[in-house]
Amino acid sequence: MHHRNDSEALFVLLTRRQNNRIRIMCERADRVGWRPVDGERADASSVLEVVAGRCEEGISAPRCEYSVNAPGLPNPDMLRLDVCVDGRAVEFAGVVRDGRAFIDEAGFETFGRLVDLLLAGPEMIAAGAAGPWSDRIRRETHMYVREAGGEWLSLGRGPGRTRTPAEDPRATPLLAALTTDHAPVVAGTTPAADEPRARARAWAETMRRGGWRAVVRRTKRGELGLEVLAEVARKHPGVPRQRCAYVLTGDPRVPEALRWRSDELYTSWSKFDFLVDLRGLDDPRLPADAPLDDPAAARAAKAADVLAGTAPGAMDTLRALTTVASVYERTWEPTRPVFVVRTFRGLPNPPARPLDEIVTMLQGNPDDGALWLETGFAAYDACLLHVTDTAFRRATELGAGGGLPRLWRAWLSCRHDPHRALRESDVAATEGGVTGAARHLQAHVHEALLRDPDTALGYYAQATADGSGSVGAWIDHGALLLRRSRHDEAIRVFTEALEQHPDGRLWHWLGYARLMAGETDAALDCVEQALRVRPGMVREIVDDNDLAPLREHPRFRALPALAEEYAGPYHRAVRAGLRPDGERTPPRTDPAAAVAAVERLRDTYSNYEPCVVEAKRLGDGTIDPTLRAVLAKVGLPRYMGTFHVAHEITHGDQALQRYSGGENPDGWGGLSQLGSFYEDPYRGVAVDGETGEVFVTRHDRPPTYLAPDVATFLATLCEEAGEHEWRIAPNGLDRLDDVSGIGAGRLRLIVDGLDEVDRARLILFLKRHGALLYHLEMKRFGFTRTDFSGFDFAAHCPNLRVLNLRGATVDESVFAHPALERFALEEGHYRGARDIRVGTFVDVDGRDGTRLREISFRDCVVEADTLLVGPHARLVDFRNVLDEDYSEAFPGRLEFAGCEDLHRIHINAVTYWELTLRGHLPRLREVEQDATPYGAFTSTVVDASAKDEARYLRLIKKGTDFTKYW
Repeated sequence: MHHRNDSEALFVLLTRRQNNRIRIMCERADRVGWRPVDGERADASSVLEVVAGRCEEGISAPRCEYSVNAPGLPNPDMLRLDVCVDGRAVEFAGVVRDGRAFIDEAGFETFGRLVDLLLAGPEMIAAGAAGPWSDRIRRETHMYVREAGGEWLSLGRGPGRTRTPAEDPRATPLLAALTTDHAPVVAGTTPAADEPRARARAWAETMRRGGWRAVVRRTKRGELGLEVLAEVARKHPGVPRQRCAYVLTGDPRVPEALRWRSDELYTSWSKFDFLVDLRGLDDPRLPADAPLDDPAAARAAKAADVLAGTAPGAMDTLRALTTVASVYERTWEPTRPVFVVRTFRGLPNPPARPLDEIVTMLQGNPDDGALWLETGFAAYDACLLHVTDTAFRRATELGAGGGLPRLWRAWLSCRHDPHRALRESDVAATEGGVTGAARHLQAHVHEALLRDPDTALGYYAQATADGSGSVGAWIDHGALLLRRSRHDEAIRVFTEALEQHPDGRLWHWLGYARLMAGETDAALDCVEQALRVRPGMVREIVDDNDLAPLREHPRFRALPALAEEYAGPYHRAVRAGLRPDGERTPPRTDPAAAVAAVERLRDTYSNYEPCVVEAKRLGDGTIDPTLRAVLAKVGLPRYMGTFHVAHEITHGDQALQRYSGGENPDGWGGLSQLGSFYEDPYRGVAVDGETGEVFVTRHDRPPTYLAPDVATFLATLCEEAGEHEWRIAPNGLDRLDDVSGIGAGRLRLIVDGLDEVDRARLILFLKRHGALLYHLEMKRFGFTRTDFSGFDFAAHCPNLRVLNLRGATVDESVFAHPALERFALEEGHYRGARDIRVGTFVDVDGRDGTRLREISFRDCVVEADTLLVGPHARLVDFRNVLDEDYSEAFPGRLEFAGCEDLHRIHINAVTYWELTLRGHLPRLREVEQDATPYGAFTSTVVDASAKDEARYLRLIKKGTDFTKYW
């Protein structure tokens, strides 16, 4: 980990959360080509990380800095971007910690997004997208801006329109131009953004030639998160209006896009509103013979051709756009590209390796047609249809796969250019290997798109004539005959198909055809046979409205029981065929390795809430006995990286969701759901209750093989971590006997439910091995207290940074601990020196011997007369909440003198006290006091300048009014 200051003292200063932020910042900066730098600062110990980036046109010397307690900033914990715009220095800053709220309450993803946005700032400003860019930052946190040497101007937080300081007399013309809703290009004020505007003009002209008309904007006020460069619209009779705009988004993932929308409903509550990515920054980097000079312009031109030529229906337009570029729903955080599921079921789609793996191999073998072919299938699995089209075009040029890649390209184009699809399918049929599929696609185009069923029947006959037709081709052929009331011909088609493909779907359709022909008993025979062949179809058959005349028949009512009878062997056979290398039995993981995997898993994800999985509910053959014991003891975290434990586990029901055999897709029967992946919640992880094998389940598809057992799967989620977390209950005290492998200051200890004897054993452990701890959290058991009044935490736990006690007695030693940063005492007792002092003496580094940043008392008896926080303290937050039942003892005098870092004072106590604010408190932002209903307090300001005194009195009044209101 790189730190701005190499001294060990700085590392001790940082909290665990700040160290994680630094790690995230370094990783995100490295991804986009920024590099760590050193530089002079007035207070070097307050600057945690500085990175410098590449220059953009009109932007020089960009620097991004993560600072804590740096002088001159409006908040003590901020991310700051310094850029030079046309020779003038401008600073942007986003708040990381805001007294009450952390930007990363839900984890570090929000902080990572803020880092990404600030690092993208120079590019966004140079492109003329400063307004949308600042909108996105404000959505994450409070934002400030200033010119060098000027005053910080607040742009606010949230998606409202409060960000423009144009009306603020303190705003310079440069700041006003950079932050208004519609940021024009003003010579000498903002950098030119000629390239995207030139692309927008060319695109708009192409769209007008294609029949779209220009939209004249009545106002210069832009939409939040978007800068519109050009906009067009079209309206066909009887079809909802469509609009399309060339926009800058301010989002580093999709900075330049087409916003396409339609008045037609996309879902029951929303209309079509999508972004077509023109830059393709997240697309895989495919090797190209001649790289394009301007890929964004090429994508925009291709999108214009598609929009001009496609049918006016919104869904057809959306399908066509997905073949041009990644298409995202228009949200603040574009995540996954839109994927329109194909409706043509005759397309060969062999399995492929992951896209990243194939692309890496392709870089070294750019002329390998087989790799290009597999890239196309992998891109389709990754929902990137435009990459699929590119890969199949290259595979066709290299002569790989016969007519298969050309057939895929024909299908990709059929929605917006059906005649081209017919021509390409003809060529694909002559190239070999896909004759039946090509004729099937031609039949599909004639039937579904050109509304020519007679011609379609001819192509269906060709698709199935030589026996090369797929099950889908036979089904579509027979279904069209049924729709045209040619029942006998349909029965003949399905009967002939079953001779080649004994598939449950064909039996289902044959049953329907027999029913239409008036053959009830024969229809029941067919649907029963369908379930014997494929039990997972039971729900599809039972709910089929076309079979409604059979529902009252006893044999039809017995179908679920019949499916359940055949389900077990069928699903087991399906999963057995998925094992690699045709293994008959799955390999087993060594028990010791299994235990180690779960231990690493728990240690790695120790910040997340644990949810115990009772292994007995997994079945005897699922997990080896040793791993079963570990799982029952430590459980699985609710969130494990990108893996989420199943809903049934996280909400109290310890039983895993089990899929019965009768109503599930092929291979699902007998599986128990472990959880799902964060990036794709529809892709689940399930375990076979008999063999212990782990499979991936997705939508209505058969499962895919993932791991031989649960332990192996868990090991794939584990990373070696230096920190350890122990959660100790009475039945887990034996863990205290083995501390091997734990370094000093690397143990987080959480204790709950210990009686008096157990607590004595814990204190003995702290005396012997307290140096291992960096975090100690102890919860109360019953009405007895743990007595730490004679326990010297500084001597026995020198690396302790967090101390959180409930129902304990402590003395003044906790306030003199040299490493402790956060101290919280709840329903506890302080018994020690009558004067509690923090920061009243100076050590060798110019500060006091403690590093306490947070002190919290809640319902505590504090036997002291005075609490004094002196000018050398690092205290940021002081809290005291005191119910009337605990008000028998509390310091009557609290004084905060010259505390440079102090941000918040919160006292809510039913007692009497006097608060004194002394000297200069530069970062003080909140003073909340409440003594109702039986207490009282006074507030005094001493030795402060007139400006400081007025500010303190405002804060005191504001805090008092706030507590009265609530």
